[in-house]
Amino acid sequence: MANVENLTNKILEDARQEADQMIADAERRAAEIVDQKRRETEQERSRIQRSAENEAERASERVFSNVRLQTRNEELTIRQEKMDEAFTKAKEMLQDMDDTAFKTYVTKVLEKLGTGQNEVVHVPQKRKAVLGDQILGRKVEVSSDSTDGFSVQQDQVFLNFRFDALVESMREEMETEIRDILFSKEA
Repeated sequence: MANVENLTNKILEDARQEADQMIADAERRAAEIVDQKRRETEQERSRIQRSAENEAERASERVFSNVRLQTRNEELTIRQEKMDEAFTKAKEMLQDMDDTAFKTYVTKVLEKLGTGQNEVVHVPQKRKAVLGDQILGRKVEVSSDSTDGFSVQQDQVFLNFRFDALVESMREEMETEIRDILFSKEA
């Protein structure tokens, strides 16, 4: 589990740096847009008769409000993309876990489950040789529909420890914490 945390922390740090850069770029673009719109508004105001100055000001405020809204929407889109990227990288790193770490992970999970009579551990083909035919008294079989992680079957009950499913099940509870870590500089 420490390896997963270390990997997650590394992913989060990389994602935070990349998100910071993207947000800085978005803010720079927003500043350019605001400057351009400000110049356009000032030129327009100079052409409008004195009696129309109030209307020009209101139009200018609407433009700025729209630019701010667009910028905010762009930043939110970038943030969501970074969150998606962080979770995708977490899945990829888990899938690329070396054989020793994978065996350690499976062993720890199975130890937490306790003794499992008549349980079968289903693993992807690429992990079968690592675990052998048995692990902690459980039979190990290849699962044709799995590309990562493992599952445990006892009769008709399946416990899913596939990395894709684990990351997605933890995503909702982790998103707020990860968002705080990735974007803490803005608060």
